[in-house]
Amino acid sequence: MMSLWKLFERSVQLYHKKTALVEVNRRISFDDLWEISRRMGRRLWKEAKGKKQRRVLILARNSIEEIAVFLGCFQTGLIACPVNWRHSAKELQKLLAKYPDAVLLSDQKSMELMRQAGAENVLLLEEMDSAWSDGDKCDLGNGAEPEDIAVQLFTSGSTGTPKEVGHTHSGLMMYLYTYALESRWTAEEIYQTSANLFHLSGFSIILSLLIGSTTVFFDHFDAVEFLQVMEREKSSRVSMIPTLIIRLLQDKRMPAFDFSSVKKIVYGGSPMNEHVVLQAMEQFHCQMEQAYGATESCCMAILLPEDHQRAADHAQDRKILRSAGRPLPLVQIRIRQETDKEEGKQQGCGEIEVKSPFLCTWDTKKGQHNTADGYHPTGDMGWVDSDGYVYLAGRKHDLIISGGENVYPKEVEDCIAGMTDTVKAVCVLGMPEPCWGEIVVACVVRKENVSLSEDEVISWCRRHIAGYKKPKKVIFCDYLPENANGKVSRPLLRKYLEEHIFAK
Repeated sequence: MMSLWKLFERSVQLYHKKTALVEVNRRISFDDLWEISRRMGRRLWKEAKGKKQRRVLILARNSIEEIAVFLGCFQTGLIACPVNWRHSAKELQKLLAKYPDAVLLSDQKSMELMRQAGAENVLLLEEMDSAWSDGDKCDLGNGAEPEDIAVQLFTSGSTGTPKEVGHTHSGLMMYLYTYALESRWTAEEIYQTSANLFHLSGFSIILSLLIGSTTVFFDHFDAVEFLQVMEREKSSRVSMIPTLIIRLLQDKRMPAFDFSSVKKIVYGGSPMNEHVVLQAMEQFHCQMEQAYGATESCCMAILLPEDHQRAADHAQDRKILRSAGRPLPLVQIRIRQETDKEEGKQQGCGEIEVKSPFLCTWDTKKGQHNTADGYHPTGDMGWVDSDGYVYLAGRKHDLIISGGENVYPKEVEDCIAGMTDTVKAVCVLGMPEPCWGEIVVACVVRKENVSLSEDEVISWCRRHIAGYKKPKKVIFCDYLPENANGKVSRPLLRKYLEEHIFAK
């Protein structure tokens, strides 16, 4: 029976001594990773008392050992459950309480957090491999089956308690082949990422192994280290969230590094302004590709390098850069229409719903489900144009209703970001106001050594978007707070405004 483990074994059979993983200054071949993963699997199976589909909760930074644990789970039919190590002790305690029979695993750096959360019988990741030898006997049963859950991820929880999201072996295998085909990802690539394994984007490390490419990864992002390793390893395919791309573009040290090996930069996780995309294409001299996805759905759509180039070459096609691309093969996207009098009629704006063979497996007992016909409501608002490109208007719960009019923050953010000489970053949100219900508030970070006033921002918006969409208040900030994904955190920003700007 096919499973993710079988796909990994195929890579081992094909590539043997080829480097599978590079962890800054450590590296391991496919053969050696296979040996360690087998030992990890047998140890975990013993700890799980031979109970298939038992969860293995992993609190650890990215490492070769953590990846081997994932593979060991795939071998035995256990469920790999990576946990965000940025949780507070209280948050972790609540999460652990939901899974009293889980096998608990932590690296040395996170062990204290485990103790603070009251966890007991926690296995130390760094000792896992040495604690089990090839001579130890262990009956692994029949291994994983296609419909077994391989990985359980947790949503970021920006609006409440994180939801658990399970993906099966068969679903992830289907996703692997669909995404690799559309993105033209081959075994010849040297793939580099700093994404965490507790996020969907971090799972690309596993996908890379199954494809057979070499993967260069980190447990954190440091611009100089990232560029030094990229240069040394001659990475060809580099993945970054927009925040990191913007940091590199603003880093004066970047021109000193050699980007000649990089053939493609893949970005995603949050929208990136078209002006920044064009700047990145000019600076990096490589292909750009955007991946739009979610924890529940994996990647849904791709904006291909050809789309980027067409938009760069022809001003009339520039709007394509504001899209999230077109759906992957096997992915169906539809828009659940909203009644907003402007967006609803002119753009068909509504909630984006998705259906595919690699959609997550919900636990219906916990009230999680898709629509009756199998679509998943993403919570993203947007529309699809006549050429099939998907455009995002923002999150459904971020919608601002001001004086009865719907205002989507992303449209206002894109407008203000067009002030490329003065604006470094911007986030727009709605704040309560007795007369209007909500007012549009823009939080702006100015570029260094430039002057920019509230009147100038509002006047700019008045010239480029409808009057009711322009900000009624502009707050200038030194920086915008970020969440664990590296995205701007609207809840933190809202809290700051409530406590310091709009406090009664």
